[in-house]
Amino acid sequence: MGARMTGLRTIPAALQSVRTPRVSAISPDRHESRAIGPSRIAMPLPPPSSPLGPPVWGEPAYAFTVRRHVPRRRILTAVAATVAVVAAAAGIGSILGHAGIVAPARWDARVADLARFVENARGHRFRHPVRVYFLSPKEYRDAIGAGLSGEPTAAQRREADRQVAELRALGLISGSPDVLKAQGELADSGTLAFYDQTEDVVNVRGSTMTVGLRVTLVHELTHALQDQIYDVESMLAAPDEGSAAARAVLEGDATAVERAYVESLGEREGAAYDEERKRQAGDADDQLAEVPDILTTIFGLPYALGPSFVNLADAGRGGLRLDRIDAVYRRLPRTSAELFDPITYFDRASFKSIDPPRIAGSTGRRDDVLGASVLFLMLSERIDAATAMRAVDGWRGDAVRSGVVKRDGHRRVCVAATVRLASAGDAEELRSALGAWRQQLAQPDQASVSANAQRREVTFRSCDPGSKINLGTTGRSSQALSLPVLRAQIAAREVNEGRSRRVGLCVGSRVADALQPKDLEAQAGSSELRARIQALIADAIDACR
Repeated sequence: MGARMTGLRTIPAALQSVRTPRVSAISPDRHESRAIGPSRIAMPLPPPSSPLGPPVWGEPAYAFTVRRHVPRRRILTAVAATVAVVAAAAGIGSILGHAGIVAPARWDARVADLARFVENARGHRFRHPVRVYFLSPKEYRDAIGAGLSGEPTAAQRREADRQVAELRALGLISGSPDVLKAQGELADSGTLAFYDQTEDVVNVRGSTMTVGLRVTLVHELTHALQDQIYDVESMLAAPDEGSAAARAVLEGDATAVERAYVESLGEREGAAYDEERKRQAGDADDQLAEVPDILTTIFGLPYALGPSFVNLADAGRGGLRLDRIDAVYRRLPRTSAELFDPITYFDRASFKSIDPPRIAGSTGRRDDVLGASVLFLMLSERIDAATAMRAVDGWRGDAVRSGVVKRDGHRRVCVAATVRLASAGDAEELRSALGAWRQQLAQPDQASVSANAQRREVTFRSCDPGSKINLGTTGRSSQALSLPVLRAQIAAREVNEGRSRRVGLCVGSRVADALQPKDLEAQAGSSELRARIQALIADAIDACR
């Protein structure tokens, strides 16, 4: 997507041998229709160069456009909402599109063949053509909509300052970055195109039909097809983390179709596409240089985990076919934990709603859900990624509270969370990981950790040390996301070879757990590392049978 975001979506080049087989396109054999409400789905620029090498699934991740004027929900769903907000719902779709929208009689000749590819790859037909607008950079920014220009209101500034304080309390950001400006940059400079569900159109930056633009259009036309066959409005209206999980499925689905298109390119077009992506990546690196790492990471979080989750859901004998994805739409994941550790989805793990912890003497309190993915980012920013992943795998629910506390004559924001785990052992593992995380903070005394193993709950609290303290953020959390992605990719490969998802995820977990930080930072795949990965997979298969 943009500067420093590549680690969200990639693993070292040495690990590319675990990629899943080619996707085989299938013929359309089903047609469904539902009334659809609006959302906005955007295609970010490809990533800049990264020490992690090419994306594990071969393509960039994608994200919903940002709408600053949409009111925020509470706290840390919240943190994600700082840079990825879905527009409010509007009219119900009609047989020719959304209310008041007249669908074109035929496809634009420039995209007709791409629409046919999407239909064949996904096994569904469009109910009607969709308009595609090829825009100048200024027109594209205008199309993204209100909230990206003009001065923010005082209320928006206060909300932004509160969210930055919460991020500082969790050790994820330093100083006082302008998150509203960063949000606008991510939506504008950080994207190539978006499907606008409110208008039932695809808006694209640029008009020259390069191979890269055709790839972009395949992805966005897949979103248009999703809009016509699934109840996207209900998906994006899901409570708590359900909306982000739904977005991840939408993006993973579109990425799978896009990958199939890229793999269908000839050698010359494929090389041209690679060069185009590299050039755009360099531009994105410059344009988004001022956006804090954690904001680009959170912006892309569902779109890092979504494609690998969809690959695993669609895996089976004969490789990926894309028709198995439909089953996921019939039973969507409810939490980021199901994307992070997919065995919780396939085994239908039970997640619990719990009460948030108290923050004595606090005012301006607000409650929300932290989520497994944000908890993982928080831990892996400070401690070993494999340790953080093991600690989060037992997540079965949480509640988080933010409040303003007056201490020593100063007012500061504190964040407290209670996390419920699958077992007492999982609770102890998380408690230990949080203890190590606390010791790595710039001011360890700002945080406290406690556990109740009998109730399988762990509670921690951390307060904002202020904007003048250098918190020493590392940026490692972005690289750390390679581990859950790798786990799902290895699992998909094993399922394609006839093993169960449980065995496949066991293999993936063992391999990811054995990797060292230097492996995540590798600039190029050495033959030694590649051989070690293959040996780890072989040993894990024996251990997991």
